[in-house]
Amino acid sequence: MAGFFHDKLVPTYGRENIRLVYTDTDSFILQIKTGDIWKDLAEKHKHLAEEFDFSNFPKDHNLYSSCTRWDRASARSVPLTTSGG
Repeated sequence: MAGFFHDKLVPTYGRENIRLVYTDTDSFILQIKTGDIWKDLAEKHKHLAEEFDFSNFPKDHNLYSSCTRWDRASARSVPLTTSGG
């Protein structure tokens, strides 16, 4: 998981725009400074979108995918949620 943060997220958003707030054995809470995280993942950073679990999104959402359904046992993908503020 540290590799995902340092090798993919930091180079994509820049050290000044991303902060690791909390980590657990199988999850991150991140602060990412960007105008629209959903637009970033759908348009500019599609390479990251395949790393996240969007299977719980509405099927008509442009990021919906059942291909990366999160499996806690394999930790292949990570659920993504946002919080304003």
